[in-house]
Amino acid sequence: MTHKILVVEDNEEISNIVSQYLKKEGHEVQIAPNGFEALEIFSKEVFHLVLLDIMMPDITGFDVIKELKSYQATKDIPIIFLTSQKESEYILQGFALGA
Repeated sequence: MTHKILVVEDNEEISNIVSQYLKKEGHEVQIAPNGFEALEIFSKEVFHLVLLDIMMPDITGFDVIKELKSYQATKDIPIIFLTSQKESEYILQGFALGA
């Protein structure tokens, strides 16, 4: 089964690597280079999964997930954070927001 996945990552190299692996597995992938663009894309399309970076320059992944979870239609879509943050506060905040 093909899944439609949104990758939200400001590092182009990382987003391309993740996208290539997902496409190789047969998934349809769209990349958003920042949080604001992700929200715009998400308002127009439906995804099965969102891979979301926490630390982005314009709007954090935490703020993006709050906005996404506020939409009734997207409330149950799984969101996985992509991050190099290892501090437990980031992990706990992500879980608290529904990631």
